[in-house]
Amino acid sequence: MGSIFALIHSPLVGPSSWSFVADELRSRGHVVFVPDLRNSVKPTDSIRAAREALPDAPINLVGHSGAGALLPAIGEGRLDRLVFVDALLPATSTTATLAEDDFLQFLEDRADATGKLPPWHQWWDDDVFRGMVPDDHLRQVATRDIPELSLEFFTQPFHVPSSWRDRPCGYLLFSENYRLAATSATERGWPLREVAGGHLHLIVAPRDVACALDELCECLDSREQNP
Repeated sequence: MGSIFALIHSPLVGPSSWSFVADELRSRGHVVFVPDLRNSVKPTDSIRAAREALPDAPINLVGHSGAGALLPAIGEGRLDRLVFVDALLPATSTTATLAEDDFLQFLEDRADATGKLPPWHQWWDDDVFRGMVPDDHLRQVATRDIPELSLEFFTQPFHVPSSWRDRPCGYLLFSENYRLAATSATERGWPLREVAGGHLHLIVAPRDVACALDELCECLDSREQNP
């Protein structure tokens, strides 16, 4: 019998980033939701949009990249498992923002006079993005629904409920940039899977990513049945 997955895209990219993995999971008999967060002006808008798209049932709540920080609020009051995919772990405080310190300075340097940021893939040299997604067609898929956000999106606070720490969690690592987060996850006793690649490996190798998500959730199943 299949499971229910909700694949939450990073606020910096669009829902198409999960489209290929969603197709793979559906081919395995799972039910998959991919909420669209692109109309968000602040993180609380993204949280609300995701929650409104979720079914009224326990699910595998999966967040890629910046969406990892939002998973506790999206899953608040629910009985979901949380799976972090090449993502920083949520803040330990009860209130957080999506950018501070060096990253905030990085964003401020790229914002125009009105505080508007260019689309995420234009933050880097072309070679950087090409390295993450080498295939020309897949790069078009990756960029076709990337939103243009404002600096305010990253500085607006949102609530981080502490209850998420009691939920079953897992971690899926793609890139070495998130190795410290993955190490922290294993130190918490979470199951870990690795699919080596770039940060957008969910677009490049969806079958491998779907398989790893399946394995993680089967591992969480086993832990729940044999505590």
